[in-house]
Amino acid sequence: MRLPGLRGTRPTATLRNSGSMILGTAISQIAIAASIPIITRLYSVSELGTSAVLVSLFSTLSIIGCFRYEIAIPLPKATDHAIALVRAAVVICTIFALVLACFQGMFIIFYRPRFADIDIFGLFIAVGYFHATSLMSIGNMTAIRSERYSTISRARILVLILQVPLQLILGLIGANTIGLLVGYATANYGASLYMLLKWRNANRTRVPSALTRHVLADYRGYPLHTSWAAILNTVSLEAPLLYFGIRYSTSRAGYVGMVQTIVAVPLSLVTSSVGLAIYGEWGKGRILTGDHVLTLRAQTKWLLLRTAALSICYVAVAAIATRVLATPVLGQDWAALWQYVIAIGPFYGAIAIANPTGWLLELFGETRLTLTRSASRIVSLAGTILILEVLRPSTLDAARILSVYGIIAAGLFILFSIRPLIHPRHTDLEER
Repeated sequence: MRLPGLRGTRPTATLRNSGSMILGTAISQIAIAASIPIITRLYSVSELGTSAVLVSLFSTLSIIGCFRYEIAIPLPKATDHAIALVRAAVVICTIFALVLACFQGMFIIFYRPRFADIDIFGLFIAVGYFHATSLMSIGNMTAIRSERYSTISRARILVLILQVPLQLILGLIGANTIGLLVGYATANYGASLYMLLKWRNANRTRVPSALTRHVLADYRGYPLHTSWAAILNTVSLEAPLLYFGIRYSTSRAGYVGMVQTIVAVPLSLVTSSVGLAIYGEWGKGRILTGDHVLTLRAQTKWLLLRTAALSICYVAVAAIATRVLATPVLGQDWAALWQYVIAIGPFYGAIAIANPTGWLLELFGETRLTLTRSASRIVSLAGTILILEVLRPSTLDAARILSVYGIIAAGLFILFSIRPLIHPRHTDLEER
């Protein structure tokens, strides 16, 4: 018997909104996949590994590029409060990028002789990538706030239009790692500016600085409580790539980076689209009553089961496809890629399953539980790295051990994330 006021288990609005974002993801990922055979012939495995490590490092920093104020953008009922949050987030991430560039300049001046093989220009482009990715996060949240999910879809297609041709052109003229980094940074700048301009054209209200300070004070819980949680989560996600780049070689990191491109990026974009749609549907000016919690619980279970099936099937298909096609399509240097897909693919599949549930804690405002969840992931990561340092296994065995860690970490992540649905602390959640 359906309880009064409850919608069906199948989350129709969430599926519709996430489907709009997934459409753009599918188009862009198919085109990027089609360009991989050319990219692998223009850039060496080592160059791809170096760019992947830098992108991974600065992507991790970009999580706190806006001090997490961008997460609060969909929440206020008053539009001028949301405008204040957008402007503050843009200013914060820009200042952060400038400070990062200054520290990088000092590093180059004082420590350059010890690291003669580091490309100076590449490091500064990586800072630009950090800034562009932070702006991209703000743009995503403005689209969620406006319920314009097709804007996110178009932005993802724009990333494709800018990134792939630029990387191919720069590869042809021998730009090496810099060509890859310029492509990533330019694509994210273009997509973020597109979304932010759409937001600005629809919201031209002038917001006084006093209101901005007031709004920042109201939402200070986001930088105080979720910044550490977010960066710990991202470190645990980027751990395989960073570890292989530091412990083994950039060539081995290149293999892991390619697995990220083939497996992790498409799955993460799909599952994060579902999470963003859940957050957008339930978060904006919503009071979650007991009935709403029951509905959200049923919908979360429905989505979690299907996300798990999607991730398992996708990793299996990717392993078979790379076993058959890696050498003839990508070249002889990538003959062992399928082994890395089998070894490290389960790690990215497990993390993708857990992705949508992470937004539940943001929705319920469970800041302490968010930190506990993140701490569980980082503790299990530290234990895994300790095991790897003691055993010193081969690269494939290290990948398999990291996959076991990923599955355990994803299980803990899901367990903590759905706890408010299983044991809600109160019947009504006040509007934030």
